[in-house]
Amino acid sequence: MATLLLSDVFTAELHQADDYVIGVPMHNWGPSASFKLWVDHIVRQGETVLPTDTGPRGRLGGKRATFVIAAGGHYGAGAAMA
Repeated sequence: MATLLLSDVFTAELHQADDYVIGVPMHNWGPSASFKLWVDHIVRQGETVLPTDTGPRGRLGGKRATFVIAAGGHYGAGAAMA
């Protein structure tokens, strides 16, 4: 029950926002486990995602999302990944 209440809080925040700015750290070429857990909470049939026959936008359509992705490493001159 508490998990569903937390999911309700997250989806309510998404519905109230005009635009989204989401910071995502990358660990070992993928998003962090905490980000994936948050996504698991907000992807809900009828809340944020509608059946496919209603179109691709769902209930959050028309809102703009900006993702800021951060990854560590050495990319300067002389580095193996330069």
